[in-house]
Amino acid sequence: MLEGERLDIEIAHLYGSEEEAMAILGRDLTDKTRATLQALKDEPADERLLRSLNRILENKSGKQYDSNRVWLVIRNAHPAWSQADIKALEHLITIPVPHAFEKVWILGDMEGKSGIVRLYP
Repeated sequence: MLEGERLDIEIAHLYGSEEEAMAILGRDLTDKTRATLQALKDEPADERLLRSLNRILENKSGKQYDSNRVWLVIRNAHPAWSQADIKALEHLITIPVPHAFEKVWILGDMEGKSGIVRLYP
């Protein structure tokens, strides 16, 4: 409830890739996954951040909810990225239309210590 009204929140987690997610979460890594992670080191981190974030936004925009008010909150789970990195790319972030969200937020890190960025509206 927010100000006496029901508010539903969709939570998503931002990782650079599925392989990075496995490494960050401490899952067992195959040789193939290790090779993929090694290859990612050559790709600029800001490009991975933007591509991963826009992919989440695209995927979530197609969802429908049985609710009048839904906020999307994305938790950045990648330890190399922060609120400042997200702010620097804010002008390149794509919020697909239509979508079901009243507001879209991203936490700069898992605990929100580096800050939060409102992506929409």
